[in-house]
Amino acid sequence: MYFIKRWLHWRQIRTHLCTFAVAVSFSSTWRIPRHSFRYGGLLTSLVYTIAMAVVATSAVLLQLALGQLSQQDAVGVWRAVPFFTGVGYIKLLTALLYSICSISYLAVCVTYFFYTLNNYSEYFNCANTTDGYLVENVTVFNTTTCYNVTILSSVKEEPEYYVAMALIVIVLWLLFPFVLYNPIKWMKRIFFVFGPAIFLLGVIVASCLAYSLSGFGMIDWGNLAQPGVWFAGVTQALLSSQVATGYLVSAGDSVYASTDVEWATLEIVGINIITCWCGTLFWFSIRGDTMIEDSNFAVLAQTLHSAIDKELAGIWPVLILFMLILSGIITMLTLLYPAYERIRRVGGSKWRYYTVAGSVVAAAVTLSVLALGQSLVVLAEDVIAPMLVAVSTVTEIYAFVFVYGWKNLLEDVEFLTERKFLIIWMYGWCLAPVIIIPLTIWWATSWLARPNWDDPPWEASGLVTAVSLSLVVITALGGVAIAKQVQYDIVSKIKSAFKPSRHWGPRDPITHYYWLSRREGPVDNLTRTRYRRRKLGQFSNNSSVFNILQDSEVIVKDKRRSNSDDLLFIQRRQEISESNEKRRSKSLDWSLSEKTLQYSGHDEKFTNM
Repeated sequence: MYFIKRWLHWRQIRTHLCTFAVAVSFSSTWRIPRHSFRYGGLLTSLVYTIAMAVVATSAVLLQLALGQLSQQDAVGVWRAVPFFTGVGYIKLLTALLYSICSISYLAVCVTYFFYTLNNYSEYFNCANTTDGYLVENVTVFNTTTCYNVTILSSVKEEPEYYVAMALIVIVLWLLFPFVLYNPIKWMKRIFFVFGPAIFLLGVIVASCLAYSLSGFGMIDWGNLAQPGVWFAGVTQALLSSQVATGYLVSAGDSVYASTDVEWATLEIVGINIITCWCGTLFWFSIRGDTMIEDSNFAVLAQTLHSAIDKELAGIWPVLILFMLILSGIITMLTLLYPAYERIRRVGGSKWRYYTVAGSVVAAAVTLSVLALGQSLVVLAEDVIAPMLVAVSTVTEIYAFVFVYGWKNLLEDVEFLTERKFLIIWMYGWCLAPVIIIPLTIWWATSWLARPNWDDPPWEASGLVTAVSLSLVVITALGGVAIAKQVQYDIVSKIKSAFKPSRHWGPRDPITHYYWLSRREGPVDNLTRTRYRRRKLGQFSNNSSVFNILQDSEVIVKDKRRSNSDDLLFIQRRQEISESNEKRRSKSLDWSLSEKTLQYSGHDEKFTNM
């Protein structure tokens, strides 16, 4: 009963709403349904569920624990192993690539949203101008061709569509820095509203337009022999759980500052699995018997298919597009939050100017991508970004489990959860790289074996570029970390770069003291004690120490005094004084009290006489 009350507390409810809002981002409403159209709904959902449970779960716990313990961002957390600082920057680069693709999708959704409000009848005219074929007297149209001759056409053919999307891209990129100036406040409020709104819109549309799920259960078992379905399931699981972008590390100090990392991990994984299945079922239910497309804009093509085949009223495409717009805004916030958090920590008082300048540069890059066509979007989202996700995740798990030390991780998680560490998490950390590495090699080999290195979208060339960039970034920043060490010879510098720096650990001084004391082990052959504390978050208006006066009775017996622990030292002195019943011989109060007792004794004797 106590656990239920704690789970339903308003502070925890806000955390649950944030978790749900992040789960209904483009990962579940756009990307996973697109893979479902390509490989099959049931097969993709099953592979995604397995990948989320086996691979992503342990990675989620790792990032949440590190973020909550250190109160750092995706780059600052690598003070634990300074040589691998480049992994944090690879995660920020991955978030940037996905944000450019996501804002391109969002711009298309906003453009077609206003286009539908003004000229809904043009849906049918656009479809009639494309090539069609007759199947049982029913005309089926290629809606991707319809998009290619209108909103996704080249700048020379249809410049008005490009100008409209360019204005939307510029406005959105300049709007996000102001929203993220105070991310803890505004980002959470947006999550509180947009997450339930997306769920409500999905229920309304599905309940009114659901046709059948006949195509969802059809499985082509030959797809199991393709590396694409397995690698897509793993990378999408890491992306949906926000492991790939470093969001969980930064959110560990803000969104999940007062939560239990193990229960929060299970909540994140469970909600993402549920939303994945719901998103796939949603698109297959409104599809009916129409044809399926698997392009990057397959979701929009499916919306147009349903509107034409069922002759829907204009309100239904508007609701679907509005749901996608809300989902896209949540996606952009979760992708940009780690980068903006990093700029805030290192930018000083002018960090807001840097974010605006970065948004201007990102807007220019997005406009260039839209001008060059869909080939760069396909290359970035289907080849480069997934490879960066695999490399960064494997390196991160290896660095913390085998270099930082699994024993240290065990103690850190126990320090946060205040209970014994479950060994199953350790098995998950060791199993994740074993699964990701063979799948990545299998998937990369299938791309490299194709003789189309010079043909758009240049998948093989992009694959080699992603791997080379990852190695260069990690090696270069590792060399910088070695050069910053203060040892005298190169061998000592290299060894020091693989050990935690003196700035690693909780930022709260008292919490840092108990964290270090716990690592030092038993003192003076005394039993090791567990320090029970409230969750970290001093800089999020939460106390870092829980009932220190009560816990000091147990702790001070086993810990030596430090310069910052005067209160506990005084209590220990008092305890020793009371237990030994000693009095100071040179104390004036003691001498006065003794003389008083002597006089009172003489008075008693005189009275008795």
